Amino acid sequence: MIGAKKYLSVLLVGAVALCQTFVLPGAFAKEVTKAGQIFQSVKNGVVTVFTAGGHGSGFMIDDSGLILTNSHVVRDGAGHLRVKFGQNEVLEAVVVVNDREHDIAILWSNLEKVGEHDALPLSAAANMDDLTSIGEQVVAIGSPIDRTSLERAMTVGVVGKIDKNVIYHDASVNPGNSGGPLLSYEGQVIGINTFITETTGQAIAGAVPIVLAAKDIKEAKEKIGKMEIPSPELLPDVPEVPFRMTELLKENPDWLKDRKQSDYNFQSEYFSVCVLTPPQGFYQLAKMEDEQMSRREKRAKKNGFEVSDDEYSYKNNKYYESEKAVVSVLVVPRPKMSTGTKVFNAVSVLSSAGVLVAGAAVGLPFMVSPMMFSKKREVKKDFLQMTLVSDDNQPVGIPIESGRVPFNRETMSITGYKYKELVDKSYIGVYTFDPHDFETDKNLQLLVNAEGKEGKIAIPFPEKVKKLIIDDFKPYWAYVAKTNAQGKAQM
Repeated sequence: MIGAKKYLSVLLVGAVALCQTFVLPGAFAKEVTKAGQIFQSVKNGVVTVFTAGGHGSGFMIDDSGLILTNSHVVRDGAGHLRVKFGQNEVLEAVVVVNDREHDIAILWSNLEKVGEHDALPLSAAANMDDLTSIGEQVVAIGSPIDRTSLERAMTVGVVGKIDKNVIYHDASVNPGNSGGPLLSYEGQVIGINTFITETTGQAIAGAVPIVLAAKDIKEAKEKIGKMEIPSPELLPDVPEVPFRMTELLKENPDWLKDRKQSDYNFQSEYFSVCVLTPPQGFYQLAKMEDEQMSRREKRAKKNGFEVSDDEYSYKNNKYYESEKAVVSVLVVPRPKMSTGTKVFNAVSVLSSAGVLVAGAAVGLPFMVSPMMFSKKREVKKDFLQMTLVSDDNQPVGIPIESGRVPFNRETMSITGYKYKELVDKSYIGVYTFDPHDFETDKNLQLLVNAEGKEGKIAIPFPEKVKKLIIDDFKPYWAYVAKTNAQGKAQM
C-alpha cells in the first residue's frame, strides 16, 4: 500500500510531468494543468460512498441523483449506505442496480438539499476501440485511504494496456478510490477505478470500461420511475474540526495517565460493549504499540542494537493530529463455551478424578491433564444491528457511521477483551456518534438485533461511561470555541 506522503509526491510530480499547463486569471495568476482544469469541472459530481464495511468513491451520471460506483464498494452496505458530496452534505443512498459480474453498482440519492452538484459527462464510445488508446493521458478522482483528509483527490497517469474488461493505467490509486471516475483529457468518463496491483514498488491500477455500464445505466433509469425516492434529509457528518491531541496534550500533559479501558467497557449476557473516545482510542493504540515495542527493545538489548523513538508511530505528531471527533461504540459478541467443549471438559474432570470414561480400557481410568482442557469458544448471538435510545425507547441521534466488521485479534487488543480461541467467524458492530448525543440527563440504552433472534436485546448504557465521554470532550469543545472566536476576530 502506498503511504500518504508518497501518494502526494506522486500526485505532484505526475501532474507537473505529464500535463500541459494553463494560467487562470486573477489577482495572483496560477498555473493550472489540463488535468487540474478537468478536476475543477467535474469535482462537484464526485462523491465519497461509505458503508458498513468501509468507504469508496462514486460519481453522478445524471441529474436525477443516480451515482455510479463499484459493486464491491456497496457489498457490505446493508443498513448503512451513504454518499457524501461535501462537509455536512451526507445523504442516504439506495442500491438500484448491482452488477456483480462487471463490478458495477448504481445508487440513487435525493439531491434536493445538496449544494453544487453536476453529473459527469460519459464517453459516448460504443466499443473499446473508440473508448481509449494505449499512451492516452488520464485523470483519476476519488477518496483514497481516508475518506476525510483525502476526500476527492486527483491523480494523473497514462493508459498502459487495454483488454475487453479492464483499462490498465498508472495513475496513483489506493484503497478508497474504488468506484471513482477515470477521465480522458477530453473531460469524459472512460472508466470506473476498481483495483490496484503492486509488484516491486510499481503500482498498476485497473478500471472497468464505461461501455460495460451502458446496460446497467439504462436499467437504473427505468427502475427509479417505479421506486420510492430516498429521503432528502441531510445526515450527520464527522465534525470538521479534528480532535487535535497534540494541542490538548500541551495544555494537559497528564491527560492520558491512569486510564483503563475497563472503565469504558460494559456488558450483557451475550454482548460486550467497548466505548472509545479520541483520547481513549489513542491511549489504547499507544498501549498496544508500547507492548509490541517493549518486546522489540528486549530483543534489541539482547542482540546489541538500539531502538529509536522514531519507531513509535504514536509519538509522531501527524499520527494523531486528525483524530475524528466522534464517539465509537463497539458491540462485541461474547463467545461462550461450546456444548461439545463443556462435555469434553466435564468428562476430563471426571477422568482426572479417577472416574472411568466410556470406552476406556476396563480397570484403567483415563487420566487427563489440566493442560488438555479445551478453551474453544463459539458465539451464541451474532451481532446484526444496533440503535441508541433513551429510556422511553426514542432514538438518540443518528449514527455518523455504522456497520458490522469481522471480529479479529486487533479488535481484541483495542477493546481490551481477551478471548482464547474462536471456533467460528463472528462480526462486531462498529458505530460512531456525535458526542453531544450523550450529553443528556435521560437514561440511555443500546437495542441490539442479533442474527436469528426475534426482538431486541436491551443493554443499559452506564451513567459513568456517559460522564467519561463528556469529560473527554470538554477540552475539545473549549478548543473549538476558542478557535471559532479567533476566526471571527480575524474576519
